[in-house]
Amino acid sequence: MSPLVLAASIALSSLASPCFAQVDQIRAEPELIAILAKDDAPRADKAMACKRLTVYGSPAAVPELAKLLSDAELASWTRIALEAIPGNEADSALRDACASLSGKLLVGTINSIGVRRDQAAVEMLAGQLKNSDPQVAVAAAFALGKIGGADATSALRAALASDSETVRSAVAAGCVLCAEQALAAGDAAGAVEVYDQVRSAKVPQQRIVEATRGAIIAHGADGIPLLVETLRSPEKKLFYVALQTAREMPSQELATALLAEVASASPDRAPLIVQALADMPGTVDVQTIVELAATASSKEVRVAAIEAIGRTGDASCVAPLLTIATESEDLVAPVKAALVNIPDEAVNQEVVARLPEAQGDVDAQLLIEVVGLRRIEATDALVKALDSSRPAVRHAALESLGRTVAPERLGLLVNQVVSPKHSEDFDAAVTALKTGAIRMPDREAAAEDLSAVVEDAPPAAQVAILEILGSMGGPHAL
Repeated sequence: MSPLVLAASIALSSLASPCFAQVDQIRAEPELIAILAKDDAPRADKAMACKRLTVYGSPAAVPELAKLLSDAELASWTRIALEAIPGNEADSALRDACASLSGKLLVGTINSIGVRRDQAAVEMLAGQLKNSDPQVAVAAAFALGKIGGADATSALRAALASDSETVRSAVAAGCVLCAEQALAAGDAAGAVEVYDQVRSAKVPQQRIVEATRGAIIAHGADGIPLLVETLRSPEKKLFYVALQTAREMPSQELATALLAEVASASPDRAPLIVQALADMPGTVDVQTIVELAATASSKEVRVAAIEAIGRTGDASCVAPLLTIATESEDLVAPVKAALVNIPDEAVNQEVVARLPEAQGDVDAQLLIEVVGLRRIEATDALVKALDSSRPAVRHAALESLGRTVAPERLGLLVNQVVSPKHSEDFDAAVTALKTGAIRMPDREAAAEDLSAVVEDAPPAAQVAILEILGSMGGPHAL
């Protein structure tokens, strides 16, 4: 019976067997041990006993559990219990079993030793790094990495020259794990030494990426040159790990270095560096990003800088963003998104204050749209914009009124549908009224107001209002 079949058997037994259900309720360790010791006990019962010993087991259960480490069907259940039972007895049982096991059983046992971080197993695991079965050597490498410490690190560093690429990769991963533990323990210099050895070893790129990230972090502020060097790597994975690492160690010094890189980076990479800067709040003055958005030669960099302003900017950014929008049609959409997203509430007052001054199609329409998208109360200014000679401005004002108008002023939109000043505004007015009516806190009251004007409205307006009432629902709509 394979372990998978045994697991299925356990699931079925739990439904059909009263005896099995009893095993699942046993909390007394001696009873569970007795099941393991009984030769003719159903194997599903033994598996469940192992599972229960994970919770209720003590060193007293180790001898019987150890006997099952060589059982292909029950070994995995046994190891789960041994991983959880406290005390040196479980460690000794797992170590001792390695001398007589091979293949998957040995791999599983070594994995359990790694889970328990058994320092006493380091010498034995170091020997397993040379096992002719590469899967065993791989398991030993990862276990040593989890255990960590000087001896485990030395064993792994010596094995980085293994003839097997598979083993070298696992050994490198183990080295990275050891270096992480060394760094956490305060040994930055030791961690850097290990990371650098992995970076120069003949191992898969992923391991070099992991070691490079670790080396940059371990160096601290002195790691900025390595981070910049990594940003310039032709390998995309190294470039991306440098970006991510920059986000993990923000500083003004690093921000300065990244800004310098923006100017020389390739068109596809420079915007990504700007995005990384946006994820390092407080390390770069927002006006520096504004200047980048205004003067960068690359459109992609300008867009990235504008997006960064949307995440980190304040009210002082409104004016330069409007200027940028008037310079290039391609930048209007990102500028609008930035103005909507800037978290500073003072932006609302700045936008409203600039509405009367907006003279051009772009800035007037843009500010009006931002009013609606930020849900700014500016009804009077929007109503004034309805008198504009420019259809795009009027339509933007109607849309924003739909998003912001208060219940007591919904009649403004009703009038725009019933008697629009400009026939080409009718569709925009209908859409705005529908948006406004549906978002009213008291839909019944709003529906009553709409119902009151249906009879005297022009035919096209009647149809539109009835459709809006249908969308609102409720008794008045019916």
